[in-house]
Amino acid sequence: MDEKDREEGMLGEEETQGPVAEDAAQDGETMEPVEDDAQDEEVGAEKQDRSPWILAGLGGLVVILIFAILAALGVFEKEQPVVEDPDMWIIITEPVQGAVLGVPDAVIVKGQGHGLFENNVVVQAMDSEGNVLSEQATVTDAAEPGGTGNWSIEIVVPVKPGSEGLIFAFSNSPEDGSITASASVEVTYGAEAEIESKIEITEPKESQVIDISAPITVRGTGQGLFEGNVVVEAVDGDGNVLVQEAAVLSSDEPGGAGDWSVDLDVHSDAVINGTIRAYSPSPADGSIMAESIIAVTFGEEEDIPQPDTSLKLEDALWALATLHGTDVISDTEITAEFKDGQIAGSAGCNDYFASYERTEESITFGDTGSTRMMCNEPEGIMDQDGQYLASLATVGSFRYAQGGLQMMDASSTIVLGYKPIVAGTVSYQQMIELSPDAVLTVQLQDVSKGDAPATVIGETIVTEFDEIPIPFAVSYDPEVIDTRNTYALQVQITDEAGNLLFTNTTSYPVITQGNPSEVEVAVEPV
Repeated sequence: MDEKDREEGMLGEEETQGPVAEDAAQDGETMEPVEDDAQDEEVGAEKQDRSPWILAGLGGLVVILIFAILAALGVFEKEQPVVEDPDMWIIITEPVQGAVLGVPDAVIVKGQGHGLFENNVVVQAMDSEGNVLSEQATVTDAAEPGGTGNWSIEIVVPVKPGSEGLIFAFSNSPEDGSITASASVEVTYGAEAEIESKIEITEPKESQVIDISAPITVRGTGQGLFEGNVVVEAVDGDGNVLVQEAAVLSSDEPGGAGDWSVDLDVHSDAVINGTIRAYSPSPADGSIMAESIIAVTFGEEEDIPQPDTSLKLEDALWALATLHGTDVISDTEITAEFKDGQIAGSAGCNDYFASYERTEESITFGDTGSTRMMCNEPEGIMDQDGQYLASLATVGSFRYAQGGLQMMDASSTIVLGYKPIVAGTVSYQQMIELSPDAVLTVQLQDVSKGDAPATVIGETIVTEFDEIPIPFAVSYDPEVIDTRNTYALQVQITDEAGNLLFTNTTSYPVITQGNPSEVEVAVEPV
């Protein structure tokens, strides 16, 4: 295109635009180029597209900040109530999440509810597997049906303390029984009871002299021990362990009570004054959970000086058998008990007392005091009463002979002859009249060996029950008594056919180990 054509083209363009531009100018409007308008519209569209994203981003940051603040305040550490319908809800206010409840006592559960049919609330105690242990129904105290109100209920939970579970509260729809509102908290049903850790050595006895020519059997009891473990040691006087063995309790459950037994093979060429120690170590740090220590003497039998374990004057309750060589009157009982330099007992009718002094063979009594009762029966009882009290003043020596205790005067004539007895009464609570043929049997038994049958060392039979409680007295040979052993009474009442009616369910130890020779026995029906 030459210069002339270009000028004509431009001129034609100006002529085309001229009137429009001129009109716009006259109206006061500015005409933007068409290309600039398109660009502005595109920029505006881009701004509108980005605005929602910017707002969303800012909103997300706000939500994140809110959640962070709530988490810092511990809001999300508590379980929120389950609400199936905003207009129907239940919450549990007590117990709180993770609470340890005071079972076996009744558990108190409290809460609130709103919009519930007839204000009904059902509370269930569940175990960790969802099994219902107990269930109780209650209602809220809302002023009107479906209103907001509080509720409270006591529920007994039959479960082993220490078990985990759930308290669940809910309300049902009357139409189909579906749950319309509910809440739950996880709980522990009581703290598991701590069992006190104990160990006791029951055999051998304290201060016993032990023959080590054969293994020593050591027995005992225990409870609350880790896996029932017991360590038993023989220790010399310097604290050196001579031998050590392990034992395990014969308990049916971990930590329960049980027996244990172990044999210790002790070797020594000399007599050793030492100890036997039984203990249980902690699995955590090896510290001693429980222990028992007894002092003993170890040695070969021929080297050990044997202690005198026979029954002594002060060990028994004595009943007079002969007075100046004559048997005491039937249906009378004259007794003597020696304690702390005083003799006391019954002279048959009156009670008496006096002081005494003794050596290994001699004994003398001080002035005698007594009550002043008069007894008419049986015949001769008052004369016998007076003769006995007068005879005490003539005694100068004593000895253990012919299965009893003998006291002699200055000429060595036997004045008083005693037999050791265990005496007392037998009673029962039931108002039952025993048949005339009923029989009361009281046995004195050696029960020292727990793994062997008891040995009967004395027995009495009563067939006439003139009074309740029923009095009894069991005599025995003092030479069979070993003061290291344990003795107890076995009491039974049978009918004429020998059927057992009553027996004692409580042990009544007597004579040795500081136990009495007079007891009151209660028997129970079988």
